[in-house]
Amino acid sequence: MLIFVLPFLGVAGFYLLICRFSPSGKKCPVSNEKISCIIACRNEEHNIGALLDDVNVQTHPWHEVIVVDDRSTDGTPLIALEHGAHVISVDKEEIHDSMPKAYAQHQGALYATGTVLVFLDADVRIQSSFLEGIIARLDNNDCVSVQPFHVCRTFRECMSLFFHVVSIVSSGIFSLVRFRCGIYGPCIVIRRKMYDETGGFGSPAVRNSIVEDVALDEQLRMHGARVERFVGAGATYSMYDGLADAARGWHKNIAQGASRVPLVCLAVMVLYLGALIWLPVEIVRNTSGYPILAIALFLFAWMSLLLVARKLGTYTLAVCVYPLALVFFFLIFTWSAYSMIFNRPVRWKDQKIVSS
Repeated sequence: MLIFVLPFLGVAGFYLLICRFSPSGKKCPVSNEKISCIIACRNEEHNIGALLDDVNVQTHPWHEVIVVDDRSTDGTPLIALEHGAHVISVDKEEIHDSMPKAYAQHQGALYATGTVLVFLDADVRIQSSFLEGIIARLDNNDCVSVQPFHVCRTFRECMSLFFHVVSIVSSGIFSLVRFRCGIYGPCIVIRRKMYDETGGFGSPAVRNSIVEDVALDEQLRMHGARVERFVGAGATYSMYDGLADAARGWHKNIAQGASRVPLVCLAVMVLYLGALIWLPVEIVRNTSGYPILAIALFLFAWMSLLLVARKLGTYTLAVCVYPLALVFFFLIFTWSAYSMIFNRPVRWKDQKIVSS
């Protein structure tokens, strides 16, 4: 039975990482803060209009809506202008190809005049009450971050299952033992005062990092910022049109993110993923002589995967055929780790980005 010790530790540890529900947050009366919406984007003509439609019908008013055009070659700036946004372009004299998105986000922050900065990715969709709810939750915090619920449009998009499970669970949001490893890049709400104190996306440690959301959270911790995180909270998104896009997108940062996860949490994730691989094989081969134990442990492992996957997105089908998603995860993670270890540049949206 000793052969089951490591799989058991992986499954049990994973349950400890997911057994606390994402906080709903105590809603306080909405303040009269001046709220600036900042959307840094590059070649997002298929997404930016839909997001700005959502932005323009919020029940709580914006002070300003700013779209930072990161050298788009499509109709992104024009569509943003048509929707009433202030459009600015990044400084082409200072930016170079190794700069990640954080540079453009900081340019938006410098342009903004609000007392609260809301950073949104262009592929996010928000309900009309999103801003009102998220600003209410900011009342006793310096920063609030939301991981949108992932709406998978195709089965290929479901292959992001383990990337989301590993990254979000490892951030500590569902963990029984409280810890925080990163905030969520698609939606970050931060008070202007705290942004200026930390340097925000303009801080060298953040601006030159591929995992800018994790790097920003490290700066927030150094300054004693009060941070709250949520999953869903009225925000959804869809990402990556196909496997090639998903591979490039996750390749650029998944290994970097894993390198900043607490060692104990990383060990649990390795043991858990190993259990998902080994247990089905053991059920078929029955080398231990305890098939009932193997089946029971596998069912617990599978149910835990289903539980967390349904919190994060429309992944039920992917969970049913999880070996496919797991193979895809390991292939891209290995590629990402190779790029990180040997400092190889990665490409995303026609930009060459150097790991740091």
